[in-house]
Amino acid sequence: MSDRKICVIDDDTDLVRLFSDALKSSGFTVKGFDNPVDAINYLNVHHNEFSLIVTDWIMPEMSGREVIKLISQMDSNIGIIMISAFEFGHDELQEIPKEDFIEKPIHIAQFLDVIRQKLSPVYEICVG
Repeated sequence: MSDRKICVIDDDTDLVRLFSDALKSSGFTVKGFDNPVDAINYLNVHHNEFSLIVTDWIMPEMSGREVIKLISQMDSNIGIIMISAFEFGHDELQEIPKEDFIEKPIHIAQFLDVIRQKLSPVYEICVG
């Protein structure tokens, strides 16, 4: 697993590009998908290459909840960040730890801070 490789999944192609560009500019390797089914098919083979998945909650064809469930079955060590236009208090989102949730609209600086915080234990293990 690469501690700097992130998979971005969102049905909005522009957001996939925006998140991917911001992450790449910060030194991460990124694979982006605008279709969750394509992402899951790819991750079925390549899940061990990723340390983090960033996914939208509401997408056609497959929900963020389904994405999380499938990824967790593949590899429980992969971190997950959920993005949604819903507020965190929404009942469906209560199963997600608040620190793993980003509400749309997203400020890129906030997005990158959440990513770095989520991956920081990986860096501490590698360095320490």
